[in-house]
Amino acid sequence: MKDFLKQVAYTGIGLASLTKDKINEAGKNIAEASKMSEEEGKKFVDELQQKAKEEKEKINAKIIEEVNKTVEKLDLPSKDDFNELKNEISELRQSLKND
Repeated sequence: MKDFLKQVAYTGIGLASLTKDKINEAGKNIAEASKMSEEEGKKFVDELQQKAKEEKEKINAKIIEEVNKTVEKLDLPSKDDFNELKNEISELRQSLKND
């Protein structure tokens, strides 16, 4: 039963979007409702926090991946491309001054 409640909490709470305080509050409520011992409750809250951190990292990585794919599809110049052009323009200006 406790494992079932843990799984429900992990998926049902939307861990990636909760603040640490909200995770603590939700974890404590679930621990109390399932009559976990104080030690089990603390362990459960710690697990919730770890899962939330992992989910946030996964979401951030996915966002970065999707943004990179979109930029690539749009064929937008990168920062390096801009810097290279700026350097070339500076060199051309310098060569025109010297002529």
